[in-house]
Amino acid sequence: MELRDITSEYPLLRSYKSVFVDNQKHELLNIYHAHRRRFPIFTDRVFAAKSSSPLGLLNYKTRESLEDEDPGRIFILERTDNHADASRTRLFFVWVSSRLATQFRNTATNALHVKVSVIFHPYPRKYPRYWDGDIDPPSDRNYLELGARYLCKEKYSVTQHFCAIRPSKTPGGTDGLDDKKSPFAGMVVVPVSSPASFFSLADPRELQEALEQITKRCFEGVTSKLTSANTVALDRVAVSGYSRSGAVLRRLLDNTRANEPFMHNILKEFYAFDVMVDEKDEKERITKTKQQGYMELWTRLKAWQGDDSDKKIRLYSAEPVTVSGVYTELQDHLKRYGGGYHNKAVGFSAFNKSPKSDGSGVYQDLSDGYEIYSTDNSRLLVVLPSGNALVYISDENLRNAAGFPLGGDYEPDLQGHSWFISRLQSHALFHSGF
Repeated sequence: MELRDITSEYPLLRSYKSVFVDNQKHELLNIYHAHRRRFPIFTDRVFAAKSSSPLGLLNYKTRESLEDEDPGRIFILERTDNHADASRTRLFFVWVSSRLATQFRNTATNALHVKVSVIFHPYPRKYPRYWDGDIDPPSDRNYLELGARYLCKEKYSVTQHFCAIRPSKTPGGTDGLDDKKSPFAGMVVVPVSSPASFFSLADPRELQEALEQITKRCFEGVTSKLTSANTVALDRVAVSGYSRSGAVLRRLLDNTRANEPFMHNILKEFYAFDVMVDEKDEKERITKTKQQGYMELWTRLKAWQGDDSDKKIRLYSAEPVTVSGVYTELQDHLKRYGGGYHNKAVGFSAFNKSPKSDGSGVYQDLSDGYEIYSTDNSRLLVVLPSGNALVYISDENLRNAAGFPLGGDYEPDLQGHSWFISRLQSHALFHSGF
């Protein structure tokens, strides 16, 4: 494999480079800057114990006025290992945090250590054009735009990593909300895949090799020093699946034996943001229900984790029925071992028939959510039913006119399905080992 840094190649990136490369200090944290350097995040809990409104039950905290003169670096890498093989991933969007960039500058070329958060996008049905160079992303739906959406636009992955905090290691210590520096010292990687290459990184050998090459290229981009891939040490890797990219997580777990050292010693965290892992045949007939697919994913996650509490499983869903088997099992474990945390009835339904503050009517059809954490905090499940959202998915007309907007005043048009990844990465990171 060979990855070429095309970050500064205007003939290939055209107007995209002018916005997302030349102006990356602003674009990487665009929504944060647009809201006077404020961004809502989650910390220890997703739901509040009580509130005077359904939106208030979402336990948002605010990170604001961080030192953002150096928000890190964006890199766009093109994979050139085999031009004749169109089945392989061709692009990677990468953010190197400012802390990691500083570490790179102070690191010898033969001693690279890095932590990586990998985010897979869903199957790209709406993106007809893959990467072939010399295109104008804003006017032509293509895979440059797809990578930008997940890295720093609609899904705000960079903003969430930049603003996320970690719990205090000192009893009674600060929760980090008032800290002015971003604590994240790692990379965020968004592999951009065509339908033909969607599962290419579900082979852990390919994934490890790609991450080592990405580290090498980004180190060279930051420091102008040459190094070799075999000097790279991946200290910790987390992988996130959103929506239909849950299938990539499932296949990656299926392939554990292909690279057990990576799967057991390096890949330490799985995040599933409202994933759907049902299956249909070529005639669109259901061959595996959502619940069956999720339970298979859960079984493989447990086998991967074993008794290692340093491995983290973070599950977030809008479908109570789909995850009911996981919930039952987590409840049984808490009864047996104690500890943990369980908020079993987040009272959204209590607001049904109560008037909305804007006078537009009353809330109806709201359902309670829940969150549950294992005794050792290595597993957690958070559920917010899809019917609570004013708009869950607009193009499928999944909405509740008597629901509430999950983005609140900060982002009133935020759709419920997108909310899971564009907000809850910050929660997973709070409970992570990064």
